[in-house]
Amino acid sequence: MALADREDRQSVLSPSVRGNAWDTIPVPGIGDWVPTMKVSVIMPYYQAPQQIDITLAALSQQSYPAELLEVVVGDDGSEPPLGSLPRPGSMAVRVIRQQRDGFGLARARNLGAKNADGDILVFLDCDMVPERNHIEAHARWHHQIDYSAVFGLRKHVSFDGIEPSNVSAAVGADRLSDLFSGRAVTDVAWVRRHLDRTNWLKLDTPDPWRVTSGGNLSLRRDLFWEVGGYDESFRQWGNEDNEFGYRLYANGAVIVPEPIALAWHQGEGHEPTEEEIRSLEEQRPKLINLIPDPTIRRMRTGRSYTVPMLTVHVLGHAGTREQTLSVVESVLAGRFSDLVVFVDMPHDDPHLEWMRRQFQHDGRVRVGSDLDPISEIPNAAIRMELPGSILLSVGTLESVIGLIWNDRLDALHITHPDWGNSRELVEVYTTRAWKRAARLDDDPRLRGETIGRLFGERWISGTSYGCVVADPTGDFKTERSWLSELEARDEQIRQLTSRLSLRVANAVGTALRARSWTDLSSALRGLRVSKRDRAPE
Repeated sequence: MALADREDRQSVLSPSVRGNAWDTIPVPGIGDWVPTMKVSVIMPYYQAPQQIDITLAALSQQSYPAELLEVVVGDDGSEPPLGSLPRPGSMAVRVIRQQRDGFGLARARNLGAKNADGDILVFLDCDMVPERNHIEAHARWHHQIDYSAVFGLRKHVSFDGIEPSNVSAAVGADRLSDLFSGRAVTDVAWVRRHLDRTNWLKLDTPDPWRVTSGGNLSLRRDLFWEVGGYDESFRQWGNEDNEFGYRLYANGAVIVPEPIALAWHQGEGHEPTEEEIRSLEEQRPKLINLIPDPTIRRMRTGRSYTVPMLTVHVLGHAGTREQTLSVVESVLAGRFSDLVVFVDMPHDDPHLEWMRRQFQHDGRVRVGSDLDPISEIPNAAIRMELPGSILLSVGTLESVIGLIWNDRLDALHITHPDWGNSRELVEVYTTRAWKRAARLDDDPRLRGETIGRLFGERWISGTSYGCVVADPTGDFKTERSWLSELEARDEQIRQLTSRLSLRVANAVGTALRARSWTDLSSALRGLRVSKRDRAPE
């Protein structure tokens, strides 16, 4: 394949989407395109023979080509086992069975995915009855972008007295809703509220993953395994969808709401039972440990969790061993403790083993060469690159993390007039922005610019956030005096976000990264305002 052709194909499969602006992806209209990719419908099942017959009847009448469609049923140890299933039309249906071991929804979905032949996976619960264009509505997105997760809506209605043949005829005529005339239909109110609050996820909020219910969800098979599939440690009802959705989001996926991919749940109610509510409550501590989001997890000094909110990548080659040691200790001494520190030193550094021994019994610190925090802890929410010569005050990380969450930032550059060159910037990125940029740009040197283009960026003054240069000789007394002074002024530091130094740093950074006349004009206006409003520092 010629280079130009390859680049054209890549631009189609991996278009540059800003934030979660799914509406900028040019998908074709229903019926206005020719599908080429095979779809596997992954259907977990447990002792619901009447429901699955109705669902299969609806799937047999899809607008998506039958030769590109298969159904893989993951039977979670039903007794009696699920026998032969009706094969309406030419649609392929396979049943894969697993032993019952607690609530096996996550395992059944993974089992189906492992046995799927399709490039696209559509997860559909066995009691969800899809409209005629359901599969096509899902699949059209994945023909255009390889890192989207598409969720469809659902409604609840009683199917009492409705036979599979009725459903097959109604779906084939694209008149499924006619079967429910006079019956009570309920919507899922919390999903609608979330969509209304986020303008159908077009507002770049940090929690679009909340709506990614596996009962009506699709993604590329490669993406599914890239994020690790469903977490099979969930053996009780509920919460596996939230955890999986968060990992998709942290991996840089675009979360797409697709109203045409509507499925009807067989049953009027959708509120959890008392037993289900109890299960959710019992699993909440598990979720707190796995999802590093401040709406899920409270940030308290001294706490650490299974998946940390922050990874700090200390670049040991940027300082002496004494500087690097002091920097790591300053990170660990801060008020923000929900983190893991990676101390990265050259493999031929004679002090590498010395540094390992310093932290060999501290589970918060990993020392080595060519470390990649993203690979080792892929689901941490935020990553920081910290030169091994820059000390942090006790409140620096707390303030920076608060800024990231409160101002919805994905890229933060921390500058300091005494650091000497731009390579010693402290860089802070959200993991989802870093993963998105890595998918779109193979050159790590350009990744920061890609993140800035897709998510925006901000420059702040390191001085105002309590950053100082570590003494290269390891003069701890000098360093401690600096840190003591900073700690004494910590409340003042946290109130400095409106200072001139911060406004100038951000305006200059924006000017240097300007990608259009609009960007440049905005930056110059910022500089003029900073000059006009100048106040004593």
